[in-house]
Amino acid sequence: MRRRSLVRMAAFVIALAPVLAPSATAETSSAYAAVATREEARYVMGTIATVSASAPGEAAALAALDAAWAAFAQVDARMSTWRDDSDLARVNAAAARGPVEVPSDLLEVVAAALHWANATDGAFDPTVLPLLRAWGLQGGEPREPAADELARTLAVTGARHVQVDTAAGTIGFSREGVALDLGGIAKGYALDCAREAMTAVGAMSGVLDLGGNLLVFGSGREQVGIVDPDDPTRTVATIAVVDAAVATSGQYERHVEVGGRRRGHILDPRTGVPVDRQGSVTIVAPRGIDADALSTAVFVLGVEAGEELVKRHPGAGAVFVVPREERWLDGPAPEY
Repeated sequence: MRRRSLVRMAAFVIALAPVLAPSATAETSSAYAAVATREEARYVMGTIATVSASAPGEAAALAALDAAWAAFAQVDARMSTWRDDSDLARVNAAAARGPVEVPSDLLEVVAAALHWANATDGAFDPTVLPLLRAWGLQGGEPREPAADELARTLAVTGARHVQVDTAAGTIGFSREGVALDLGGIAKGYALDCAREAMTAVGAMSGVLDLGGNLLVFGSGREQVGIVDPDDPTRTVATIAVVDAAVATSGQYERHVEVGGRRRGHILDPRTGVPVDRQGSVTIVAPRGIDADALSTAVFVLGVEAGEELVKRHPGAGAVFVVPREERWLDGPAPEY
């Protein structure tokens, strides 16, 4: 019999932007009538993205879409670990031999990742690339590393090995073998960049979906469904999002078979092994970069410690979906 998943809301706060009703004049009516909404989907950053933009006129709406795609492309060129020509690949190849000068946006994201590593006591860590490789999760055949290999890999894991010099604009590593992976934060940052680029060319509102990472801006309200990890065709909760970003982490979407055992793609950087936890956590926060990092960290930490982490960050909220046998009584899925 399929296990049912239940929902727990934790410290859930969504700041609703004020929506001003226009006065019923001919001028404002004409302006609102001219608003155009356009939507487009593309494959970017290793996933399917959908961008919707509303702007005063079709040309402005199309320009907003172009601005979003350009923002995504730049983040990918800077931060992909799947491209040999990315700036991050250049850092990973050379930073152990000396500081590497990098573009300001990459420096900003690495600094933010180190902040979250410290704020989460290592539950979020951007130096997990060697661990992902050891488990065959960064290309290659999935496998479970031997204990001695795991120990060697953990020795080069940890934010302490990364030095960011904001004045010089450089990133350095303390030893060979250290490597950065920004997969737990880059998509959220890309959403923030796209929002800024879209508003700069006249977008009034928009909805961006980057592989399940969402961002809503402007006066629009988006109903976001929280899926059941045991049955992704079923929605267990719905939240109304205004001017905020949403990120969900769970082992149900991406997993591999290792030694006959199903393993998820989210590793605990402190132990070096995949998180053995069912369910999911959805984070809502004002910025995509924070929602992205928080969702990973909170899933690694679990409900109790994850709740405490969310409470320490005003403006953020969490929705936990957990198996019924684990904790909570059943009940109707709430709507926010």
